[in-house]
Amino acid sequence: MSRDCVMMKGIHFYGHHGISEAERKAGGHFAVDVRVISSKISAGITGKLDDTVDYGKLNQVVRQVVEEKNFRLIEELAEHICQKILDEFSIAQAVDVKVKKYHPWIPGLLDYVAVELHRERPKL
Repeated sequence: MSRDCVMMKGIHFYGHHGISEAERKAGGHFAVDVRVISSKISAGITGKLDDTVDYGKLNQVVRQVVEEKNFRLIEELAEHICQKILDEFSIAQAVDVKVKKYHPWIPGLLDYVAVELHRERPKL
């Protein structure tokens, strides 16, 4: 079976996610990488947007989750992004989502913390 994918990397947002109320209120910088996996993306043959993942819509779906909801953990944020993509794109058989949180509110000097999730559509 073939495995095709559409990727978007480094989608940057400002969101209000974190353990403390102060952290959620202040907000912070996040970046999301997405990989949507399908058994066959035929848009290369058909030239039809309906035969692939619309990048604009994918960006909108991710942005909606990151900017319109508040989560305590980036694991929750990544999980909701995965589920929303699987709900919105019938072509998606699986999805990989990486969420980076820049300048986290923890002691020490580091660029970011990140989580990466892989979720598959339930097999029928």
